[in-house]
Amino acid sequence: MLLTLLLLALPALLLVLFGHRAQEFLPKARDWMNTHSWVANEIVIACSSASPSTAFWASGDAPSRPWAGTSRSQSSRPVTPLIPR
Repeated sequence: MLLTLLLLALPALLLVLFGHRAQEFLPKARDWMNTHSWVANEIVIACSSASPSTAFWASGDAPSRPWAGTSRSQSSRPVTPLIPR
């Protein structure tokens, strides 16, 4: 998740850190990514398949239904109606 936030903030960080040079670079980077979008897609796929959360769920250690065993009828809290009677 932190990597995703860093990638989303990268253009703003570049503008803050490099100022005028970033203003010249960012349109060129955008044009390159538009013409080579398959590279960006491959990077996203590689990062998402290597993330720890994906590895956890794929390992088989995680429960198949983590919500199983809980139901509203077993709740100890009484149900209050939304509209008073």
